[in-house]
Amino acid sequence: QQRVVLVDTGFVSKPAAEAYGMTDHVQADQLLRDSLGISAAAVTDVVLTHCHWDHCGGVHLFPNATIWVQATELTWLESLCHPSLPWQPAARWFAMMGLGDP
Repeated sequence: QQRVVLVDTGFVSKPAAEAYGMTDHVQADQLLRDSLGISAAAVTDVVLTHCHWDHCGGVHLFPNATIWVQATELTWLESLCHPSLPWQPAARWFAMMGLGDP
């Protein structure tokens, strides 16, 4: 079986792109389609180098992909969603990804 592997997904938040001075930001799904003719649905695997918003903020764009991430990164990401944290880092992380509330 042929696999289509994507390393990192970038992010989708236009406000975040603008905040970092990016005027020509293109989402990973659009880039794959327009540059290589690969649909987001054809991606079989997404390998995340780490779970910062600008590297994994577009994972939801690849619905058929198996997501590969190091256990320590996943543990870190899950820790952001812990309800006992008073400063709610998950809310900031989700907002940066353009996904709303966790």
